[in-house]
Amino acid sequence: MKLVGLYVVRNEEDLLEVNLRHHFSTAIDAAIAIDNGSTDRTLDVLLRLSEEFPILVASEPGPYHQSEKMTRMARLAAHQGADWVLPIDADEFWTGVESPLREVLAQLPTSVSAVKVDVVNFVQRRDVLVPDATSLLTMTMTPVRRSEGASRILEGQVDNDLIGFVEYIYESKWISRAGPRILIGEGNHYVWNTAGDMPSLSTIACLHAPFRARSVFTPKLDFGRRILEGDGQWSSWHARRWWRLGRQGLMDAEWAANSYADGALDVGGRRRELVEDTRLRETVQPLVPGGGVERPPASRSIDPALGAYLLALDTVPGQLLSVDARLLIELDREQYLHGIRGDIVDIGAYHGRTASLFGYFVRHRSDRLMVCGLFDKVTSTSDETSGEIERPYACSRQEFEAHYLRFHAVLPTIIGNPSAQLDEAAKAQGCRLVHIGTSRGYDAVKQDINIAQRLLAPGGVVIFDDFCEPLNPGAAAAIWEEVLGGRFVPICMTFNKLYGHWGKATTTAPDWSSALEHWLHEEHDIEAVTHRLASRSVIQFSSDDARNTTRSPTESLVIIPSAEDLEISDAEPAGSNRAVTEIVGGILGRLTDIPPDRRFFAKLARRPRVVSAHLRAWQALRSSALFDAGYYLGRNPDVAAAGVEPLWHYVQAGESEGRWPNPFFDPSFYRLRMPEVSSSDSNLLQHFLERGGFEGRAPSNEFDPSYYLALHPDVADSGQNPLSHYLTVGQIEGRSRRLEG
Repeated sequence: MKLVGLYVVRNEEDLLEVNLRHHFSTAIDAAIAIDNGSTDRTLDVLLRLSEEFPILVASEPGPYHQSEKMTRMARLAAHQGADWVLPIDADEFWTGVESPLREVLAQLPTSVSAVKVDVVNFVQRRDVLVPDATSLLTMTMTPVRRSEGASRILEGQVDNDLIGFVEYIYESKWISRAGPRILIGEGNHYVWNTAGDMPSLSTIACLHAPFRARSVFTPKLDFGRRILEGDGQWSSWHARRWWRLGRQGLMDAEWAANSYADGALDVGGRRRELVEDTRLRETVQPLVPGGGVERPPASRSIDPALGAYLLALDTVPGQLLSVDARLLIELDREQYLHGIRGDIVDIGAYHGRTASLFGYFVRHRSDRLMVCGLFDKVTSTSDETSGEIERPYACSRQEFEAHYLRFHAVLPTIIGNPSAQLDEAAKAQGCRLVHIGTSRGYDAVKQDINIAQRLLAPGGVVIFDDFCEPLNPGAAAAIWEEVLGGRFVPICMTFNKLYGHWGKATTTAPDWSSALEHWLHEEHDIEAVTHRLASRSVIQFSSDDARNTTRSPTESLVIIPSAEDLEISDAEPAGSNRAVTEIVGGILGRLTDIPPDRRFFAKLARRPRVVSAHLRAWQALRSSALFDAGYYLGRNPDVAAAGVEPLWHYVQAGESEGRWPNPFFDPSFYRLRMPEVSSSDSNLLQHFLERGGFEGRAPSNEFDPSYYLALHPDVADSGQNPLSHYLTVGQIEGRSRRLEG
């Protein structure tokens, strides 16, 4: 028996090695893994372990599209001789309850095509802030198992702070026999195109560590942002929820609701009891370095919303380097610890890359972020710089606001002219951070410096952007006059920015030298060089980009063939394009016993997609109860008279013409309520089958999926599309399909 593990991972370096070693020692024979654009060392871990274990590793940055990636890997595993496929998240540890998982699967009868396994959530200790492999050792509590309910009801309880997310009863997951037409749903919560029995098994457990530290919310928030920006799953309501909470500054409360102190969660100020469960610790302890001794929790953690912003930094135009973003976070943290309050001002904002970061620093209701937007082109009238300075990242105010609102629910105070208007607005309480863009000439920058001197509060910091810009020597002259004259005291600098303040440090100001030395000790990929400037020693920080460097050879990477290239079409629908089918058949004829040749994979992946959207929809729907051929032909005598295969007519023309495939699905009704689907190439009925029904999207006024799932918890638990269940079982049993009246 050959069991292949399937992974789609992103920023999982702290536990991925433990996960892979566990599954190779107890379950899987091989693995296929796709790295989805990690910014940490996750890809390095995969490539290093691929030299020890049979792991095919691919790098696919960009959209997550988990279902599509898992399906491709599962079909590739089938073509390479796998008997079973096991999709594994990096925070999941699959295990047999009484015997190894492999033995449990080996003893199943051949009539079983897939098995459904319950997920057990483990809860982390509240004072564990940042993860490492030992973080799994303190996850020794699980929620009390309460009566199950429809998933949408439980989602509402989480959203209304009645239960913590870790108390949410996850939909079951699947282990499936390998097959060339297998289709794996989002999150591995569904599986299709497997012929045989699909029982639930209590002899296998999926031990889940969703929040192994507070900072783990960071990639989850970033995933929610990507979903809302059109780059992810439809059904990830929880990721969208976390991104909303991050934008509202509510992640501390969310962490309390999903971590334990004194054996309980804190959900909206209410205590939710947990039970002790040491299975996860016992499972991973032999594989964790230093696992015999429990380490104390980490003392530092970045705010999850800030971490999500750093992950998204490259998606915002501008010139804020990662080292500057992290340095600004540290300066803000030190000010916060020393009780330094005040407004934040960004003079010369463009796309909002820096302003979006500053938005996270406004913690108090009375403090403000004020942005002086020098949008579009800036005209200089100084002698040093003549004509227009056209910055490559200049933009309109509308573009700035759009970028900022990706990360924050409310815009900052935007001031067009950084002179008297800004002075009047901020002088009441002063500013603790003033960022000055230097795209303008000497006179304008000198004016900005004078404003910053008047506004800066005790303990405040001024940041000059592009302080050595060779294309704008006038701005550099204005800045260095302050330094050489002894008025401006540098704290530190990077390649792009100079940090400092005016005059002597006050008693309330942090000891910046000591604080930055400690920060440098914590940030292992930051390098420091000391320079002598105007009789002062100033540290220059830079990053060696260790987090983004893959030192393993890129030849170790493979390209996973597309699902279309791996698809076997075992029947041709009447009326379909024979030429397309012949092309597909030609490709599939060469896919027998695919050799593990990376050049072959690369060549195969470059082939154009030859399977049409109509054919994919036909294949997905033909075994579905959602299409009633008798009903369709009876309602459409012209189709019956033409002798065309009814489902093929529906996917090619019938749906766009508003013809009903069953008595409860109205394509026109569904199209009006799902414009994002109707504007794409997706088939509406296929979308309802795979996503819409589980999301409670009504197919007509005659059927309410949300009502049906809430009223019949057994259907929600079965993982079956609610309308499919009603057409095959519920209608016969007389179940209610919608709220009458």
